[in-house]
Amino acid sequence: MSDAFSTLNNRLLEAIHRQGFSLRINGDIIELCREEDAGRFRTEQLEKRLSILEKTTYSRLKQMKAELSELKKTVNDHLAPAPAPTAIQLIARERKRQIEVEGFDVKHDDRHSMGQLASAAACYAMGTRDIFTGTIGSVGTIDCPSPVWPFTPTWDKRAKHSRLKQLVIAGALIAAEIDRLYRGGHRIDDK
Repeated sequence: MSDAFSTLNNRLLEAIHRQGFSLRINGDIIELCREEDAGRFRTEQLEKRLSILEKTTYSRLKQMKAELSELKKTVNDHLAPAPAPTAIQLIARERKRQIEVEGFDVKHDDRHSMGQLASAAACYAMGTRDIFTGTIGSVGTIDCPSPVWPFTPTWDKRAKHSRLKQLVIAGALIAAEIDRLYRGGHRIDDK
């Protein structure tokens, strides 16, 4: 039955074309029209589809360009060098390290009530001096008199640190001593 219908359909279309007509399908409507009108109709349909495609493509390209711009900004933000930390940030970071890594917490600091933290800070602040040139900061003999260094010599690690690191450690030790004194009831007299 399907073959018979197909054969009949083909004969009908051939007869329509022989007479110079064509079938035009517009949605659910089938129209009989002259061949030249059908060609113009096909051209119009193609132009409409092309216009829609151009608008869609342009819109998507515009969206992709905005996404790419946002992605570049994100990448640049992540690749941009971070601002240099301030001295206070460096000291706070070192103090946190002393507590978390070295175990020098509040209980530890409170056991050093004879100014040992301040003495160690003073030695770190003085740094090291090269015995030949007297230059501060180079690795050489430690120029802090032994009675001032409050701990065993194995804890004196100034010589292995850069000058900046020595000062940061000194600041962290001073912060620990200030916190210890404050916990002990000392207050600043702002007069």
